[in-house]
This record gives sequence, structure tokens and C-alpha cells, in this order.
Amino acid sequence: MIGESLAGSRAPNCDGAKSVSVTDIPKSATQFSSSSPFRRGAPRKPSVGHRDELPAASGLQTVTEPSYPPRMPVSLISPLATFGELLDENSFSLGELHSHPLAAVFAPQFDAFQIKWFAANAARAALVIALGKANGTLSATDDAIDDFLDLLDRTLLIVTKNDRRAPQYVFYFGTAPVHVLKQPIHGEELATVGGFVPSLQASPHPTLAVLAPVLVTLVAKADAAIAQHLAADQALKDFDMLGGKKALIDGDNVLRQTVYGQLAAIPHANPTAMLPGNFADRFFRHEARRGVAALRNPKDVQAKLDGHKKKMEAAQKHLDSLAARAAQKAADKKVALEAAAAVEQGKKDKKAADDKLKELEKAAKAAKQKSK
Repeated sequence: MIGESLAGSRAPNCDGAKSVSVTDIPKSATQFSSSSPFRRGAPRKPSVGHRDELPAASGLQTVTEPSYPPRMPVSLISPLATFGELLDENSFSLGELHSHPLAAVFAPQFDAFQIKWFAANAARAALVIALGKANGTLSATDDAIDDFLDLLDRTLLIVTKNDRRAPQYVFYFGTAPVHVLKQPIHGEELATVGGFVPSLQASPHPTLAVLAPVLVTLVAKADAAIAQHLAADQALKDFDMLGGKKALIDGDNVLRQTVYGQLAAIPHANPTAMLPGNFADRFFRHEARRGVAALRNPKDVQAKLDGHKKKMEAAQKHLDSLAARAAQKAADKKVALEAAAAVEQGKKDKKAADDKLKELEKAAKAAKQKSK
């Protein structure tokens, strides 16, 4: 330490700290010629236990250059970060920069970033709105086709006199309830229903034939809704992974790295400020200061856990519901296939029985003719 003379030989140093001997150091410890904190004589905060020991008679005083915790590399914003997280990180750095006189000069760059953030966020919000509308349109066209299936069901029951096993009814719906065909949002439903058009157009029943142009219109709207949804979904993905959001995050990471390097140079350029070597770290959140790890109140951590638990329970409930619906759909489809197979087998059995009956009648007729 400055001004301290000790008897004995030089002792080994710890943690990589360097000891420098200087002759006739001025009384003011700030009168050094070098501005670099890593050069000899730079006025740095002393570290306890880091010193040189020189013979008292030598007239030499010791100056210890202390070691500081290593700088943590500035954490980069993940491409998966939300816009809210991105703004929160930027605002944190802004608050830190504005609060330190030597760092405030960098704050305008982070203010400028927020202007870009608002523009990009507005652009993304427009894409989210477009996707939401596309989802609504897709659902509406599915509802319209479901309504059409109810209409077709009622019309077929009139034509077949309420016989759901009549060949004409089974041709459209099989032996499964109508709701089985309704369950998926388009997908198999749309492909199946779209195949009804030629049959309706060729139907000898006017009440069925008149439904054909209605179905053509509904299928066309559904196809357009699917294309609109796919385009909106892809546009949002492109914005996030390739476009505006990616450019915003890439620019923010460049800004963070650049300013971090400039902040790291401040202790070197201002030795009299006695700033720590890891001065730049305080302006950016690191993993230990982000998210749940930044919370210090156990109640806050518990609240976070409870919130996540509720979300997990809701997600599990939804997953169980989807699994149950899928299982029911599979069971209904199996029943429908088995019923259709039974109907087909019944037709074959009936034909075989009819053929057999004809043979027996023919044989009986021949025998009767012979007995005369």
C-alpha cells in the first residue's frame, strides 16, 4: 500500500496482482504520469493483502496494483426474446446510463433504439392483427360448412324418409353421426365435403341438386381463408426470424456490445474516478440479474411459481382435452368404418342369399315341371 514500508524481502503476490516499487513518490497519490490503470503508479483502489515488502532502510515505498473481478461479457438478446423483454432490457440500461455522469453520454443511443422499437412493434402488431383476423375468417368458413352439413343431413332425411341406413344417406355420411365429420377445422372435413359437389350436381333430387352451388361457394371461401391464414402466419414468422424483429435484435446487440466496450474503457481513461475494472457490467443485466433470478423477496418468487403452475395446469387440462377428443374421433371413425364394412358385407350376404334363393326357386320349378 502507498506510504507503507515493511522490513524483509518481497513476498509473493496473490490473484495475479502486480507490485511496483517507485522512488520519491510525491505526497499526493494522484500525481502520476500514466493514464492507464494497468501501468505502474496508476491510482487504483488497493486490494487487501496485495503488497510488496521492501527493507525499511531502502527508502523505497510500495504501490500495489489491485485485481478486480473479471468483466462479464455483455449478454446478447436472444432471437426468441419478446418485444416486452427487449424493451425491458433497453430501459434497464437507459436507467443505469442516465444515473452515472460518465456514462450518460451513451444514453441517447438507447433512446434512439426505443424509437426503432416502437416502429417495429407497431409493424409486428399489424401482422398479429392480420393473423388474428385470418384465424377468425378460417373459423367462420368452418362454421358455415358445419351449418351446410346440418342442412344436407336434414335434406337427406327428407329424401330417405328418415332412414339413416338408406344407401343415399350412407353415401354422404356413412353410418357415423354428422358431428364426426364436423370435428376437424377444415382439413379432412373440407376434403370430404368438397367431394360432395359432383354428386349433388348429378343428383336426381332437386332438393339435393340445388345445394351444389351453395357448397361450391362455401368451399371456395374456405380455400381462400386457408390461403389467407397460411400467408398471415408465414408473414409473422418471417418478420420474427428474418425481418423486422431480427433486424431490431441484431442492431440492439451491436449497440450493446459497442457501448459495453466504450464503457469498459472509462476506468482506464479516468483513473482519478477510482472506478472498478468491471464498471461496464453494471449497465447491462446478466443472467444473475434477469428474470426470476433477479427477485429477492421469497413471496415474489412464490408468486412466479404459482403463476407458472396455473399455466401448466391449464395447458395440461387443454392437452388432456385434445387427447380425449382425438381418442373419441378415432373411436368414432373406427365405429363408422366397421359399420360401413358391415353394411357392405350385408349387401354381399343379401346378394348371395338372393342368388341362392333364385337357384332354389329355379330348382324347385324344374322339379315341379318334371313331376308333371
